[in-house]
Amino acid sequence: MRIILKIQPHRLIKYAFLLALAAAIVAAGAGLYLYSHYARLVDKALLVRPWDRTPTVYSAPTRLFPGQRLTASALANLLYRRGYLRSSRLDRPPVFTVAMDGRSVTIANERDWADLQPTPPVPVRVEFAEDRIARIVPAAGAPLPVFHIRPAVLAAQQAGRRRARVPFGELPQNLVYAVLAAEDQHFFTHGGIDWQGILRAFFRNAQAGGIREGGSTISQQLSKNLFLTTERTVNRKFSEAMIALILETRLSKEQLFEIYANDVYLGQCASFSVYGLAEAAELYCSKSVRNLDLAECALLAGLIRSPNQTQPLRHPEAARRRRDQVLAAMEDAGFILRPERAAAAARQLPTANTTLLGAVKAPYFLDYLAARSAPVPAPDGTAPVVMTSLNLELQQVAETALTEGSNRVRAVLRGKYPDEPADSFQAAFVVLDAASGEILAMTGGLEYTASAFNRAASARRQAGSVIKPFIFARLLDLARRPSGPVLTAASVVVDRPCTIRYGGRAYRPHNYRNQYHGAVTMKTALAKSLNAATILFAQQGGFPQVAEAVNRLGFSGRAVPYPSTALGTVDVSPLEVAAAYTVFLNGGRRLPPSPWRTGTAARPAGGPAVFSPESAFIVLDMMQAAVARGTAQNIGRQGITWPMAAKTGTARDGWFVGLTGNLIGCAWMGYDDRREFPLSGGESALFIFTEFLSRAGDMYPVAPLAPEPPPGLTAGTVCPVSGRLARAGCPSPETSWFVAGTEPRETCLSTH
Repeated sequence: MRIILKIQPHRLIKYAFLLALAAAIVAAGAGLYLYSHYARLVDKALLVRPWDRTPTVYSAPTRLFPGQRLTASALANLLYRRGYLRSSRLDRPPVFTVAMDGRSVTIANERDWADLQPTPPVPVRVEFAEDRIARIVPAAGAPLPVFHIRPAVLAAQQAGRRRARVPFGELPQNLVYAVLAAEDQHFFTHGGIDWQGILRAFFRNAQAGGIREGGSTISQQLSKNLFLTTERTVNRKFSEAMIALILETRLSKEQLFEIYANDVYLGQCASFSVYGLAEAAELYCSKSVRNLDLAECALLAGLIRSPNQTQPLRHPEAARRRRDQVLAAMEDAGFILRPERAAAAARQLPTANTTLLGAVKAPYFLDYLAARSAPVPAPDGTAPVVMTSLNLELQQVAETALTEGSNRVRAVLRGKYPDEPADSFQAAFVVLDAASGEILAMTGGLEYTASAFNRAASARRQAGSVIKPFIFARLLDLARRPSGPVLTAASVVVDRPCTIRYGGRAYRPHNYRNQYHGAVTMKTALAKSLNAATILFAQQGGFPQVAEAVNRLGFSGRAVPYPSTALGTVDVSPLEVAAAYTVFLNGGRRLPPSPWRTGTAARPAGGPAVFSPESAFIVLDMMQAAVARGTAQNIGRQGITWPMAAKTGTARDGWFVGLTGNLIGCAWMGYDDRREFPLSGGESALFIFTEFLSRAGDMYPVAPLAPEPPPGLTAGTVCPVSGRLARAGCPSPETSWFVAGTEPRETCLSTH
């Protein structure tokens, strides 16, 4: 028997109504929850004003030390600039006071700037004799070798990001109209979402098969800029819309527009991120935003949609076309009349203000810093503080050295090579703290406003002979193995034209200017940077071993097991070279370069071990011979007298690396188009380092090189021709270091 259930029509209506009511309640609850969720996020963020969280970038604290060239009045002026107050109340730091006789300055810090610790040190008295610091005496204790004061502000934002905030009421009316026409014509009438624009974007995206247009209002763009990521997804668009609706209830239209106008991204000027219409007006139009004419207002508003594709310095025609499109949109919206549009469209693009770029301190370093990571706001939501490793005094010395050294080389080129374009070469220089790897100075080119490409960090060129110290360190390490070659600093090869057959190919190394020296020790081969002798030594250790050692040094280029690798065919940057040379002042351990200030108490104990401490020390001693009698002896001729080590390099460019007791500097000279540079590293890049070192001692406590030999080493005086113990009559005997038990035991019998 079949049972048929009949439901009365009025009951169907009732069930449908209840189901719809339940769905409405659920939807309302979900909507209320989402609104409350986003409202809490927005309200919390607005309390800390996210548009004002501009990071402040500081240099490393400035060091004061006995012997520093500085007067009491100059120190007082420096303290003023660093935010110290002149006061006798030393219990309210940061303050300073100057003695009545002007011969001392007493300083009270608010924290320990050496270690970046919050505990303030006791006040110190800096005493002067003539134009130098004589002593630094704390209120209690013995005189100090160094004292740190507050760092300098490098930028009020990362990588030169200088936001000048302008109130809504001071924005030109035509600029407001131009932004509305370009981005959101109905901004002052909608509630945060332009439904007509969303429908238009929906159909265009459907036709394109993906998200190509957002249809975002100014409120939605502001939501994305302040609260969200830049990814284009449905979830992000929903969040953007919710936050826009909430912002409209929390801030007035004028406030929203003001924040947007001061925060919107407007492209790159050189390597600077340009944020805000006021910043863009200064850079692109060379005037205050308050004085923009109609054509300039349309130009800046046109940048918003595609700032880098329409950047007027790089793409003037694209910028002009976009400006004219905005002018047309302004006329269509009724903001301007046709004659006004025609007159503005006939205007030439304005001239950019490059002097603003030149005024930024250490621009190449700030660019490098910006590429490493973005500053993170403090836990309380306040603006982040970025403590960098840059020593502002050394940076200024490095920039001067690059200019003066390049001027000297330019004069040499004009004299020796009159047909060579003496003004077309480039140069770069970087200085590291030898104990930490911190970047103390960096300049990536001769003039930042002419070329923002950072050759110190980003140029990749063949290393040339600056690779040789690592080759010899590897060979000395191999010699300590039971099956390794018997090689020491006194081992001898015959430096002469030769042919090396490897991998089915013949390789013929040539010495610089085809000068050969006959029988030479390993120490002489490195000091005089002899290519043929280096290849012969490397052959004894094995070219795969040589390549393996090079590939452990952190270079971006990859070394291959071939004879030419021992002569530096691997591509490197000056920064990578300087970092690699930290192995020689840190017991064979490589320290990665860092733009961040860690403080002396938090410095790393050491990076990965690349070479043994013994081999690192022996090669460092060999590089000191390069200064005394090798390719770097030009250093002494420039008046540099304190002990140091160095290595020159010549491939298609000029290289120079100098090492003091606490600094490592790497200089490079060459052509951007990779043409061969006609001068060796000892005739070119060396002068950058000597110009730097001759000035740095007045501004920084440069330590002479005085390394302590590790246990197990012994010294011996050997003949540079035979490699045996020297005797009377041996020409220019050299003192070398050996692992105990490997030193020569036989006396030279040669008649020379």
